[in-house]
Amino acid sequence: MKKKISAFLLFILSVLLLVFSYRGKNYAFQEGNLLVKEGEKLEKEGESPEDQYQKALEKYRIALLSSEDINIKKNYEIVLERLEKEKEQQQQNQEQENQEQENQEQENNKNQNQEEKDNKNNEQKNEDLEQEKDNQEQQGENGNPEDKKNQEELRYMLKKLEQNEKQAFKNNEMFINQGIPEENGNRW
Repeated sequence: MKKKISAFLLFILSVLLLVFSYRGKNYAFQEGNLLVKEGEKLEKEGESPEDQYQKALEKYRIALLSSEDINIKKNYEIVLERLEKEKEQQQQNQEQENQEQENQEQENNKNQNQEEKDNKNNEQKNEDLEQEKDNQEQQGENGNPEDKKNQEELRYMLKKLEQNEKQAFKNNEMFINQGIPEENGNRW
């Protein structure tokens, strides 16, 4: 009876050992699957699943060490492909961001260069206007003596005309005020 009991205990112990060893192998596989699902969830939310996929690969490696199960190998390969695609996508996004940033910098430089050219043109125009103004002032000061003489003659003539008009107005007033009868008709 002791032999039967010891054989039975040995059998139970070996079954338990097999169950726990299988469960240990299966546990890493299941943990890997859970990590992949978490990574997929993160991916749907727009976040990077890279960390979750890395952890899942590690769990699958552990499971592969203790088992040659085809499902573990297949899942390992699938997650490895996903991880590579994720890295490629991140690299493409980085390259695109770099290109956009470079284009923006070129546009900014172009605008800045155009502004500098415009500022230089405006400064040159202002300098030209100042120079022209100075030239006109100098011509006014150092102008042709004939022009000065002509201007003085014009002023003198205008002054004389103005004086003559005033005198004519005064004469008309005196004539009107002398009491000449209106019978004569037109006084002028």
